[in-house]
Amino acid sequence: MKKDINFSIDNERFNFRVAIFLKNNNRVLLHKSQQFDFWNLPGGRIKIGESTLDAIKRELKEELDLTIENLKLICVWEDFFAWQNKNVQELLFVYYAEIDEYHPITKKQGFNTIDSQDEINYWIDVDKIETLNCKPKIIYSLNNYIENFNHSINKK
Repeated sequence: MKKDINFSIDNERFNFRVAIFLKNNNRVLLHKSQQFDFWNLPGGRIKIGESTLDAIKRELKEELDLTIENLKLICVWEDFFAWQNKNVQELLFVYYAEIDEYHPITKKQGFNTIDSQDEINYWIDVDKIETLNCKPKIIYSLNNYIENFNHSINKK
């Protein structure tokens, strides 16, 4: 099995991640870990030899049992932050997809991620995202990037 692209050197850490901005009407799917006090997008780490597109398709299948072919890259986010006593550099590719209201997943609320009983998924109204504690911060702006690709760098 191929390994995730993340590594530590002394007090520094690098993560290469992919996430999905999955919309249904005016709602977005976010998840919250029971260990932490913030909201995040479904997704995960990219494996060695895997493209970001293949990685998000794999993560959708592993976490939500979803197969979505029509995915659009809307954002690349370079983030520098402190986490668990390490300085972290994270490179995040965010894809977008719209799912229609007839799909069974749109009827669920407060459901566990398949590969982690720690993460609970919720459909959140787009205009309520700004009231939540979301990480990374780019989540607050993603609705603006559906039509216009964005590359942002967040230095601490």
